[in-house]
Amino acid sequence: TEISVDFAWGTDMLLAQQLVNTRVNDARRQLPADTSIQIERMTPTVFPVLGLSLRSSKLSQVDLWRYAMYELRPRLSAVPGVARVVLQGGQVPEVGVEVRPDALDAARLSITDVEQALAGTNVVRGVGRVVRDFQQEQVLVSGQMDDLSRLTDVVVTTRGNRPLTLGMLADIRLARQDRTTMVTADGVPAVLLNIVRQPGASTLDVVAGVQKALTSAPRRADTSIGTFYDQSVMIRAAIASVRDAVLLGAVLVVVILLAFLGDLRATVVTAAIIPITILMTLALMRMWGETLNLMTLGALAVGIGLVIDDAIVVVENVFRHLAMGETLPVAVHNATAEIAAP
Repeated sequence: TEISVDFAWGTDMLLAQQLVNTRVNDARRQLPADTSIQIERMTPTVFPVLGLSLRSSKLSQVDLWRYAMYELRPRLSAVPGVARVVLQGGQVPEVGVEVRPDALDAARLSITDVEQALAGTNVVRGVGRVVRDFQQEQVLVSGQMDDLSRLTDVVVTTRGNRPLTLGMLADIRLARQDRTTMVTADGVPAVLLNIVRQPGASTLDVVAGVQKALTSAPRRADTSIGTFYDQSVMIRAAIASVRDAVLLGAVLVVVILLAFLGDLRATVVTAAIIPITILMTLALMRMWGETLNLMTLGALAVGIGLVIDDAIVVVENVFRHLAMGETLPVAVHNATAEIAAP
């Protein structure tokens, strides 16, 4: 189930998230013990900035998932700016315990007894502390199962000083989780790794760091890694569009003003408006704490066109007033006043 919480505009979202966490923790005691709840702020950073597809012609989907989970995921998670790496696809390995009904009935046990025995055995618990040399250390006892033989020896109950183990009641085997979704890349079953960046991290830096980490990661000869989504491509295109708008705009200003007015000084002054306007914009953005992103880059590209258009119209109007015999200060004032409103 998914619950969306909307706050008033301008709310401190970090504080709001802490308050929501507090309320949810208060409500946890009313929920089943195994209920898991994940709380996160909905910002653009919850969506992946890079999507990788891992394929293999020889490895099984279980081995491919293991390779992605235990070799690639930790390495990519350590890249500066990466918040998390989300895996999709493949097949998750698990251990299947198939209880034999006749054995369970003969032992007068239920499925719940078997489940409780497994849950109570396969755990890591803190059992105390040891203080030594002015240091306090936590003592842990691990009962986690690391192979099938240990599962076989789990004691479910005792009958007349004779332990009934899980191996007497069930068949234990390696299995795979039921697959409810099919993930493919180019028509081939694959494991997807979605890279989510941290708030405030640069998408370009994160993507470059992930690509660098992949080159140094242990690669299997029978696997291939492709990219199905890369947000940095759009960002680089947006940066290129701003650059092209600046350069093309400057060239057009020079050509138009020289062709129609024939005044080099006015042409140079007008062309200088473009970089000056961009610098003023960036200075104000920095003052207000804004950053460059796809939206602001797109706005800059559009804004440059407007600035160029306005500059040409104002300069041409100044020259029109000069041709009418007005002095330069008067011509500039009158021409600007006429253009200001529209």
